[in-house]
This record gives sequence, structure tokens and C-alpha cells, in this order.
Amino acid sequence: PISDYYSYGLIKTGSMLVEVDNNALYIDANSLLVYRPNQTLKILDIASGTTGAFVLFTRKFVDYLFESFFSIAPHSFLRSQFGSHITLSRTDHNKISSLFSQTIRFLDNSETKTERWTYSAKCILLALINETDFVLNKYKLDKYDTNRREIEISNSFKNFVAQNYINERNIDFYAKNLNISSN
Repeated sequence: PISDYYSYGLIKTGSMLVEVDNNALYIDANSLLVYRPNQTLKILDIASGTTGAFVLFTRKFVDYLFESFFSIAPHSFLRSQFGSHITLSRTDHNKISSLFSQTIRFLDNSETKTERWTYSAKCILLALINETDFVLNKYKLDKYDTNRREIEISNSFKNFVAQNYINERNIDFYAKNLNISSN
């Protein structure tokens, strides 16, 4: 079944094998798993002694958070098509793990679950998402650099077509002038 929630988390010890949209992913202590609405997730195997933490947010909850803090909405790791599996450095894994622990400790240790507590919990969860996004930002750069080259080629192609479309309609002409294959 297709979900209507976001989830992300990491393994502290052990490993698990999951399938996201029919792609098998090995999640270990160097991994962060991100799951988004409309994806399918199957847990195929969990190694004995595996520990970790995952948080789940409904789409409605994330939309509420992003309305309150719009600057991370369009580019957040939760929203973008950033992959479902990110291999982290040990330092980044420890930082995100610490953020999870602090957040869970706060939510567990709060004594009264009043409207003020709910507001505070939402703010703490937004901080968890935001801080995770800051850590993951450097992992997005590789994808951005690849996409940037594609965007540059696409923009050059559009400009070149705008200048030459009346006289030249052969794709090989454009490919040769852009130094790319016609494929």
C-alpha cells in the first residue's frame, strides 16, 4: 500500500535490508534512510541486535511545519527527490544520531501533554528536520553538480535553437556545436 507519510532515520548498530520502490537497499550504521509519500517500502530483513531510530511524519504535519518555516520546504531532503539511501560519514552519522536522541529524550521526558507541549514538540521536530537538512546539504552537492551540467547544456541548446531554428533543424548540427552526442 502507498503511504501518506514521510519517515527518516538511521541505524546505530546492526543492519537491515529494505526495498524502496523495488530497489533493494542495505541500511547499516553509516546510512540514513529517507522514505516519502507515494513510495512503497518493504522491510526484507533485520539483523539480530539491530538498533536505531526512525521518525514518521504525516504529509499534513510536514506541510504544517513547512508553512511555518517556508524557507526549507522546496529544498528539504524530505521533499526533494534526493535518494532514499544516503551513506554518511561517521561524524555526520554521530551528529544526526545525537539530534535524534535529544529529540526523543525531550518528547519522552515532558510531563504534561498540553497544547503548549504540542506546539513545543512541533518546534523541536522542525529543528530536527532542519538540522538534518543542514548536515545532508553537502551530500546533495554531488547530485546538484551533475544536474548543473545538464541544465547548462539544456539552456545552451535552447538559446542556440532560438538563434538558428529557421535555418537549421538537424539535431546533429546542434549536438556538434554544443560538443555533445546527438543522443
